Amino acid sequence: MVTPRELKHAAKMVLSRWESDPVKRQQLNERRERLRDERDRQLAAGTFGEVRGHKAIATAEKESVPAPDTLMELRKNLARRKGVS
Repeated sequence: MVTPRELKHAAKMVLSRWESDPVKRQQLNERRERLRDERDRQLAAGTFGEVRGHKAIATAEKESVPAPDTLMELRKNLARRKGVS
């Protein structure tokens, strides 16, 4: 069985091997640049999260409940709910 640490170490070894080879380093840099450009286009268009599967937060109109003004009012409301006078 392989541990997550061993997987991470193996990936770093492969990456360093690619970075040391001029041809593969060029390929990596080109890929990184393509990904960066795509990300920037999505950010500019406002579709960055949507493309990655994130859903917009639903903003349903709910009736607002007035907030208590003081701590004492909060305590009274809590006591009333618990049935304590």
